[in-house]
Amino acid sequence: MMLKDQNDLNITASDPKYVALYDDAITELAHFRDPSNIIEGLLEQSPHFAMAHILSAYLYLLSTDENDAAAAKQHLALANAAAQDSAINEREQKHLEALSVWLDGNMEKASFILDSLLIDYPQDMLALLIGHQLDFFLGHAQNLKNRIARSLPSWDKSHPLYSFVLGMYGFGLEEAREYNRAEDIAKQAVALNPKDVWGIHAVAHALEMLNRYEEGAKYMKQRKQDWGENNFFIPHNALHLGLFELEMGDVKEILALSDTMIHNASTGENPIVLLDGSSLIWRFYLDNVDVGKVRLQALASSWRKIADQNFYSFNDVHAVMAFVAADDFSSAEKVIQSQKTFLKNNKPGISYYHMTKEIGLPISEALYAFGKGNYQECINKLMPIKNTIHHFGGSHAQRDVFARTLVEAAFRSKNKLLAQALLSERLEEKPQSPYNLMKKENLALMA
Repeated sequence: MMLKDQNDLNITASDPKYVALYDDAITELAHFRDPSNIIEGLLEQSPHFAMAHILSAYLYLLSTDENDAAAAKQHLALANAAAQDSAINEREQKHLEALSVWLDGNMEKASFILDSLLIDYPQDMLALLIGHQLDFFLGHAQNLKNRIARSLPSWDKSHPLYSFVLGMYGFGLEEAREYNRAEDIAKQAVALNPKDVWGIHAVAHALEMLNRYEEGAKYMKQRKQDWGENNFFIPHNALHLGLFELEMGDVKEILALSDTMIHNASTGENPIVLLDGSSLIWRFYLDNVDVGKVRLQALASSWRKIADQNFYSFNDVHAVMAFVAADDFSSAEKVIQSQKTFLKNNKPGISYYHMTKEIGLPISEALYAFGKGNYQECINKLMPIKNTIHHFGGSHAQRDVFARTLVEAAFRSKNKLLAQALLSERLEEKPQSPYNLMKKENLALMA
């Protein structure tokens, strides 16, 4: 039976109340709140609701945790069974195809299928949300912008989810290096819905790239009540506040923020959260800031439980960061060896293979070399990939940690010409960055 969801799209369900619950789950996801309870309740009432199984499978995959992939496969099987019991429509079938190829490891193809779906159904909010995240995982900066740009004219400004589409567009603009437009669009999104934590995050990204660190810190503090409660994106927005404060040198406040909102004893083994913990800790490690053994060991301990997955290369690299910073080279070696074993046992054709071979493994080896004091080896690993590093996902802000590692390796190896070249590149893009200006002063003192 075909009914309508809030996007006025046909959806296969037996009762309008099930469609209403599905809409509620999509709205929660747009807010970066966990819709699992809604979906579980929905599936208890309507176990053959294909789109509910598809949504649940997507949620598991978004965690980038291999352990969750098994649950995603179960929901895919149930969705396929539901599709056989009651014929699903073309839009739903494309979701099934995207989900299936993603679980097979082909994230690029999944992204393309959702792109083609959105040509025909530009108001499919689930396709927009999941496609946007796939673009992020794949480092497809231009499509982070263009996927939303293609759909945006089809959305009515009065639609209850319109602000979230605008927020995604703001982030896409920032990653496409249109920083001023990104700030404007993202602020429009937040004005429409102050609880749009992705839109707030897009504003933070834009302000960082525009060198407006004090303003960025002030903005994130003023909006803390909006982004700092009841959503699973809190650690990442906290990281952005921390990055602004890092530029201003407020170490004590950053560590307090890290302990309360990024990584602590209750964090668990969520890769998305641990990424933020590693990203911040490694920056301190590069700057020789003592954050205390307790913090370092706690982060490393969390990573040890999931560090052998080779499921998403971006995670592998951040695990190595945590281990090296904690002086646990044995665990770092295990990750690197597991990456090599993964490449040996798999063949080209899946996204994780290419990410690991081309970017992930060289970075892991570079971080390990840096920790061992082999700075030239670190340079040798990072220089050939510095312009293609986006191929394994993340944002400009997240990947800057690797650029900083390269800069620091150049300084510590006393390679003044390379340090000067890298700083010239950074200063061209961020001329007011306190970090860049400090390194410029250090360069002048270099023998």
